[in-house]
Amino acid sequence: PGARVMSLKIGNNTLSGGATTPGSMKRALEYASRWATEHQTPVVINLSYGIGSEHEGNADIDHVLTRILEGNPLLAASVSAGNSGPGLSTVGTPAASPRAWTAGALLSQENASTLWGGGNHEAVVFGFSSRGGELAKPDGVTPGVAWATTPPFLGWPVMAGTSMAAPQATGAHALLISAA
Repeated sequence: PGARVMSLKIGNNTLSGGATTPGSMKRALEYASRWATEHQTPVVINLSYGIGSEHEGNADIDHVLTRILEGNPLLAASVSAGNSGPGLSTVGTPAASPRAWTAGALLSQENASTLWGGGNHEAVVFGFSSRGGELAKPDGVTPGVAWATTPPFLGWPVMAGTSMAAPQATGAHALLISAA
């Protein structure tokens, strides 16, 4: 109740694929931290973004996210694990930050039945969902599939990935913080 959504752009549409520019994610995280402190309001950051990393937890942005989360008790971050599974050590960055809650993608019985007409006998982790090796990640799994009416140019309205799972976890974190 009373939640607000703040969208902070980290990509540059003039670059191929809307690529991020150096420092854009860091500036967005710092802005969210400043805003939380200035307004004395909890902020749950959703990062449905990630890229592979050479060694889990050693990318600069992993350290930046860890530092920012450690420095501000009003912040929490839910981050998508990445879609490079099922191999070990496939968790991307910034999901490897030890302070981030990293979401893997789950296919529930209900989703399988509703979206694809098939049924699982039990919930399963999607095969593409990244897994830790050096790190004990993901921290949990949430539904990693979404049905959308837009954008129509995709041709298929069902999207699956950890980018669908992280917002589910972000909502759960916001509810927990609100209840606390």
